[in-house]
Amino acid sequence: NHAMVGSAMPCLKSDPRYHEAWAKYLSEWMTAYEKAGVEVWGLTVQNEPAFYSNNGWEACSYTAAEERDFIKNHLGPQLESDFGE
Repeated sequence: NHAMVGSAMPCLKSDPRYHEAWAKYLSEWMTAYEKAGVEVWGLTVQNEPAFYSNNGWEACSYTAAEERDFIKNHLGPQLESDFGE
């Protein structure tokens, strides 16, 4: 149903456009912070990593393999494209 709040896995829809959109969003967020003079030295792709269950708020619940695949196939290439090595 594409709901974000209360969805079992809101950031892990089977449609890869969601992965691409999330990677672009994170990269744009980093760009905006850096333009404002805030150096970004680290990033986590999962919020509330110690709380896997999504009980009423927007949260990304990745397994280790899903997080690896998202970084390898989407976020890593997006950040390399936007920021270089």
